[in-house]
Parts: sequence; structure tokens; C-alpha cells
Amino acid sequence: MFKGGDKVKPRWIILITIALFVGIFSFAGCSTNQESEKQIISEDETKIISNGSEKFRIAAMDYPPIEFVEEGEFKGAGIEVIREVMKRMGYKHSDYEIVEYPWSRIIEITQSGSDEIDMVLDIYETTERSVYLDFSTIPYMYYPQVMITRKTTDIDSIETLEDLRPYTVGTVKHYSYGPEIDNAIKDGLISIEEVFDSDQNLTKLISGRVDIVIEGYYNAVEVIQEKGYEDDLKIIELPVVPLKSYVAFPKSKQLDEFRKKYDKTMTEMSKDGTIKEIFEKYYDENTINIESMIDY
Repeated sequence: MFKGGDKVKPRWIILITIALFVGIFSFAGCSTNQESEKQIISEDETKIISNGSEKFRIAAMDYPPIEFVEEGEFKGAGIEVIREVMKRMGYKHSDYEIVEYPWSRIIEITQSGSDEIDMVLDIYETTERSVYLDFSTIPYMYYPQVMITRKTTDIDSIETLEDLRPYTVGTVKHYSYGPEIDNAIKDGLISIEEVFDSDQNLTKLISGRVDIVIEGYYNAVEVIQEKGYEDDLKIIELPVVPLKSYVAFPKSKQLDEFRKKYDKTMTEMSKDGTIKEIFEKYYDENTINIESMIDY
């Protein structure tokens, strides 16, 4: 998938992002006791499986290369990280399921208070979402936000978000693009057209129905390469900080103890090098020297 595809890969974005992603754990302040790798699930913790499926349900969307569906199964660096977290917390594969949902449906279900979803992967924290979701304190991923446009346009750089004012920007319904972009949209600085998924956005971009699409950098690189758009589209850096993505739990589930164990396990996995090893499967070390970016 993503590994080895570096034709449109700004090296500095990758360096900063992976360094931030893994480096944050060294400041988490979570102590690591010498416990058994496989913890026993307490009676209270079994109550989290209450969505009617008899399994802990993790909601995710198809968002390569971090999470993607291949032959009916979720794969990707983020999925491997989550599976290792669940394993160390004492859960077998048969105890949980990772289910694909459209993003708008994930938001609607969790906002409604339904017990269908126990955990959401890869979600930005916003004030509105914090009303009905509890977020992990340890980031799941860092995403630089970029824009995609046609190579035939005269757009070569964006100095400020004000520069986007003349253009029609494609966005995905219920997405957050971080406070800077979200506020610019609310204030009318950016004119948008919403669709339900990233593929629809790219179709509109190729056909000239929108001028720009805003996307996470990793997904932008992946979909351009996968769809063969390298000769048609270009990626341009946006003047905003990389976004922290988290996992989140519906407040109605009351999973605070589970969340704390999740955060503790993620911290331990960073310290013992597991996260680094997983990322090395998906990033070309000839292009990115992971060792030089991470100080354990």
C-alpha cells in the first residue's frame, strides 16, 4: 500500500508527524509496573459488551493507509496498533470486532446515545463531540492537513487560509479539519461543498466541480496513487498545525476505566518499541529514517 510510494511525499511533513506521533508518549507520565502482558478482564469490564452483538464493537471507516479494508478485513498501521492494544489488555480477536461505517453514520450513532458502538477509531476531538464522547488522552495518530488540486490550476502555494477565499473547497460531511479550518468554514472564509466520502470529493475535483479538496496527508497520497491520478492532481501544504487524532468512547457506555487502561497500554507500547516496529512495515526506511526521529 503506502510503503515505497514517495513521489509526492514532502519529507519534512513525514518527519515531523511521525516524530510527534511517537514522541508524545514519552511525556504521557504513565508509570509502567511489571505486570503480566495479558491482563485478566474483570467482571466490571465485561459489562462493556452491551451493544447486542456480544462483542466489543470498534467503529472505523476505510481511510487508507492508516485503516483500510482488504478482502473484507480491516488492515493498516493503525489497525495493527489497536489489535496489539486489545491483546495486551486481555482481549482475544473473538472478543471484539472492527466494523466499517461511513463517517457520517459513526457521528450520528454516537451522538444519538445508541449502544451500537463501543469505541471509535481515528477521530479528532472537538468541543461539540466532547459532549457525547470521551476521548483518549494519548493520541492515536497525527495528521498534517493538505489540499489537493488539479495540476492545471495556477494554485502553487497557500500562505494563509484567506488565500482559499476565491475557491470552492470540497469537504466531507461531519468531518473536522481542525479548529483553524473549521472556524474558517464557520466564518464564511472558505466556501465549501459537502459530500459523504473522500472518493466523491476526488471525482468532483477531477471533473472541475470543485477547485480544492482538503484531506489528511497520508490519505491524499494513498488515494492519488491508488487511482492513478499522479499526472492530474497535486498536493499543497496548508498553513495549519498537524492534527491529533484519538480514539473515543460514547459517554453513555461509561468506559472511563477501559480508556485509562488503553492510554496506559499505548504508552507502554511506545516505550518498548512496538509502535515503531509497526510503522516500519508501512513506511519506506530508505526514504524515512525512523530511527533518527525517535528517541526512546
